[in-house]
Amino acid sequence: MSTRLSILDLGRLHLDLGWQLAMPAPSTTSTPNPPRERLALPVLGVVVQTAARTILFDTGCHPDAMKGRWTPRLADTFSFRAEPEQTLEAQLALLGLTPAAVTDVVLSHLHMDHAGNVEALRHAKVWVHRGELEFALAESLTTPDYTGPYISADWLLPDLDWRYVHGPAVVDRGVEVFPLRGHAPGVLCMQVELASGTFLFPSDSVYMRESLGPPPCAPGVIHDSVGFRETVDRITYLRDHHDATIVFPHDPEQLATLSTAPHWYV
Repeated sequence: MSTRLSILDLGRLHLDLGWQLAMPAPSTTSTPNPPRERLALPVLGVVVQTAARTILFDTGCHPDAMKGRWTPRLADTFSFRAEPEQTLEAQLALLGLTPAAVTDVVLSHLHMDHAGNVEALRHAKVWVHRGELEFALAESLTTPDYTGPYISADWLLPDLDWRYVHGPAVVDRGVEVFPLRGHAPGVLCMQVELASGTFLFPSDSVYMRESLGPPPCAPGVIHDSVGFRETVDRITYLRDHHDATIVFPHDPEQLATLSTAPHWYV
């Protein structure tokens, strides 16, 4: 079987645009109090099937996110909604798969909207950047009254088969991951080679088209601003070098142009 991939629609995250793009509507003399914009952003996963493996890139939000899984402050800032057909199990079923069929889980990073369903995939190999895991543990387990984006209960599970990534790594032939700086200490980008071309999944290192620019637009909150600019240069180079399709993680306009499960890109 030739390698193929499918994009999973795992619901919507509702948040202020300022988290995505720094100063999206700055005040001016003529408009001293511009309105804030709150929008619904897609939460995505990706299934890649090779001859030997079924790889899931990101797992979406935990189904109980708004039922006490997230802290009240987090749930008030970033509300999550998913229809029954947008659960991870339902999206996999559209492809004729179950969670048990997944052999490898690549977590781009450990924020709540990317690593929320690891419990359903505990049998699989779980790929993560080691620096991201170390930072997430320090943040979520040692900060009093922590209210940030790392929900350790989602992924701090016994007997997980972790695969720690420091630099570029091959998950399977034609499927590579490599770290990108900026958004978090260790965001993994996935590059997939299909017969029809190259796909890049940079995760939250570049949220949406506007993030990439030109000119690049950093998010409202960022771990490493210098690293963000280096990431933009690298993703732009890879796009141009491979004539690649970049799939942004939280871009509603782009999602409207993409095919999602049960469709496969081959």
